[in-house]
Amino acid sequence: MIIKAEERKPSERRNPCGGEGIIYGLGSVRAEDPILNTRISMAAQMTLAPGASVGVHVHENDEELYYIVSGHGSYIKNNGDREDIGPGDVTLTRRGERHGIHADKNEPLVFFAVIVK
Repeated sequence: MIIKAEERKPSERRNPCGGEGIIYGLGSVRAEDPILNTRISMAAQMTLAPGASVGVHVHENDEELYYIVSGHGSYIKNNGDREDIGPGDVTLTRRGERHGIHADKNEPLVFFAVIVK
C-alpha cells in the first residue's frame, strides 16, 4: 500500500497533551480509516513550532516511536529525565510508559511519529 503525498491530511493542535504552543501534523495513517486494517493507529510527520512541546503523557494501550528528522530539542523519558535529541535519533515509548518532547526555542523540531496498538 502507498499513501501518496497529496492524500495526507494536515492538522494543527494547540497545547498538545498539556504541552505548550502548536504542533502541526501531516498524517499518513489513522486508525479510523477502515480500509487499512492495521495495528498502526497513527503515523504522521509532526512539526513542533520553536519552543513548543507535547506534554508528558502515558501510553497505556499502545507504543509510540519518534524518528527525529530535523531540529533539536529534548525528550522527556519515562523516569522524568530529559535528554537532548536531534536528527537521526529514534525514541521508543513502550506500553505503560510516559514521555514528552520539547522543541528548541530557535528552530522547529520535525519528527515522524508512529503509534502501534
